[in-house]
Amino acid sequence: MSRYEIHEIIKLYQLDENFVRVCIDNQWIIPADVEGGVLDQEDLSRLLLINDLRFSMDINEEAIPVIMQLLDQIYWLKKQLS
Repeated sequence: MSRYEIHEIIKLYQLDENFVRVCIDNQWIIPADVEGGVLDQEDLSRLLLINDLRFSMDINEEAIPVIMQLLDQIYWLKKQLS
């Protein structure tokens, strides 16, 4: 599985560092290696989705955990059914 350092992701995807920290602090993403600042592919996908929700779709911060929890449930159910 691919692993990415947070500072590389910030540069590559032109993300705001504070936004990434908020995502981690709020536990919307949980880095594969918290102390080393390393994200795996799932973390990166979630981060980019949250970025789109917040800034492209103008979803407020309070709705993000609800949306992410619902998506997690959908993916879990999909896995159970296959």
